[in-house]
Amino acid sequence: MWKKRLKFYSSILIAVILFSLLNTALAYGYVPGEREKQAVKNALFYLKKMQNEDGGFPYKKGEESDPATTSWVIIALGAAGEDIQKGWLKGGKSPVDYLKGSSFKPDSTTDYARTLLALTAAGEKPVYKGENLAAKLKSWIDEEGKLGQKDKGEDELINAHIWGILALISSGQEVPDREKARAWLIKRQNPDGSFAWAEGIEGDADDTAAAVQALIALGENKDGAAVRRALAYLKSCQLYSGGFKSGWSISQANSCSDAWVMQALIAAGEDIRGSSWSRGGKNVVEHLLSLQDKSGGFRWREEDREPSIICTAYAVTALSGKCFTGRKNEERGIFYDLSSSHWAYQAVFSLLQKGVVGGYPDHTFRPEKALSRAEFARILCSALQLQPVAPERGKGFKDVPEGYWATSYIETAYAYGYMRGYPDGSFNPEGKIRGSELAAVLCQILKLEKPLSYEGERWYSFYVEEAGKRGLLYPVFEAERDVSRAGCAYSIYQILMYRQEE
Repeated sequence: MWKKRLKFYSSILIAVILFSLLNTALAYGYVPGEREKQAVKNALFYLKKMQNEDGGFPYKKGEESDPATTSWVIIALGAAGEDIQKGWLKGGKSPVDYLKGSSFKPDSTTDYARTLLALTAAGEKPVYKGENLAAKLKSWIDEEGKLGQKDKGEDELINAHIWGILALISSGQEVPDREKARAWLIKRQNPDGSFAWAEGIEGDADDTAAAVQALIALGENKDGAAVRRALAYLKSCQLYSGGFKSGWSISQANSCSDAWVMQALIAAGEDIRGSSWSRGGKNVVEHLLSLQDKSGGFRWREEDREPSIICTAYAVTALSGKCFTGRKNEERGIFYDLSSSHWAYQAVFSLLQKGVVGGYPDHTFRPEKALSRAEFARILCSALQLQPVAPERGKGFKDVPEGYWATSYIETAYAYGYMRGYPDGSFNPEGKIRGSELAAVLCQILKLEKPLSYEGERWYSFYVEEAGKRGLLYPVFEAERDVSRAGCAYSIYQILMYRQEE
């Protein structure tokens, strides 16, 4: 019975969240110790022995390679920092080669999600057998923010939503209307704080752990009610061994639940080894390590004789201090959705160090997100280190109340002559800033005045020309389109460098 349940979860579980800023483990308060590092090495040795000649991995030793199991092993290898394509060749084929060459075709949403996670972990494009998995997942998000295939009866499947969302985020994709997606998931939380794999049934530790990671990935506050209630439920599932039971019919602690809950705690910034997450003087790390045998593999439960390949893969991911690996290490940047090869990476990194820009709670930068005029005013004041002006020097825009979060920035940007309002006395703080307006501000900073004799096709032609020839405009600049967060960071960084060289 438990084997069927375990295999079911092997096809749908997504242990997730990506690397955070610079050092994931430090950011989340969990640093793998020497014992954990050695355990991971031993586990990798075991997995190497389990690999078949076609490059794939079987669900059980001696069986044919299984696409689902292979996907989870790829995810684990990525978490451990392994070179999946070159360091894991068997019979001349890597696990990725096997996955791409197999006859497996994704059907359920969780099939798509798991496959996308594996491709992401290996640094591959989100395309499998000619189909863009990320685009497919996005196409299944409805007007309420729910992700799932209605024509396949997934309307009430919470797991399809959770893992589909996480697969998108891990691959660097922007989730359309995150707020709706987050709200939809929160509404499915049970009264006891748990989450189930489908609506209307009892929750369990495994799905709750995945839901916690999804909520945080979608921007939910770690100290918010939904996360706190979910963590309280998870605490109720911890046994005196330090391990976690899944919460449903299986009442014993097991390595899979240990790993999934451990990843949720890492995502939530909890002190995994602290007293608040210990029972009987033991914590989840100790219990998980106790289930590793001499082969390096991890058993599902203490009484099991043989280790499980899938359980070992889950354990490797958790003990590596990662909730999810995201992209290949050499391609991963400070934010998981902004690779080091992105044209705005250097600018974002520099401004981040100066405290000019920041990311979101889910460790994304959201480079393509359009910037509001209020947000731009804040970035501008911070980058130029403008001293806040006295209230009487401000304009007093009718749509910018005194208690508004950006009032001081807006009034300061206005007082210095960098930003203007509209003829009706408004500022439109939530409106998006256009490329033309950005170009005008850049020229204002350099005190470049438009000559009276200048004749251009548009009011902004002069500003675009002058800013452009000084290299201040971002690569995909368009005067009449909204400025993205990446575009703003690029241009602000360039203007700072330009002024420094003058």
